[in-house]
Amino acid sequence: MRDYASIKPTVYVETSVVSYLTSRLSNNALRLSRQQATRHLWDEYLDYFEFIVSDLVVTKIKLQMKEQLDTQTDPILEEYYRMKEEFNSQFNSMEELSAYLKEIEKREKARGKEYKPAPPPPPDFEKNINKMYKELGITKKQEGKVSDE
Repeated sequence: MRDYASIKPTVYVETSVVSYLTSRLSNNALRLSRQQATRHLWDEYLDYFEFIVSDLVVTKIKLQMKEQLDTQTDPILEEYYRMKEEFNSQFNSMEELSAYLKEIEKREKARGKEYKPAPPPPPDFEKNINKMYKELGITKKQEGKVSDE
């Protein structure tokens, strides 16, 4: 049996983390503070967590890189824009999008694809997030949305 203490907690990384880690330092004070905070967290906690990105995040990063290099000249990119527009017009809310994605996950699981559930956040996660928001001057709006104001 594996020693539970030796298992690293899993952290799912989304595109803004990758962006803050890899982009040039911004002249915008808020963006710069987010870049510095992300880089600090990455440097300090890299050895303590197993960082994971989904196929969707990798695809999004590749598409964003492609958009910067060759905007709307590649047939694959053109198809991406068409699909993105169609997708955006299909859903009126995040609830609809979530229901759709849950249905896809259910269908893929039935086909044998394995999904690793997200681990529960540490007990002090919310407190640490709120502290970081306060330090960065970010306020939370209703429904968990974040604002730069």
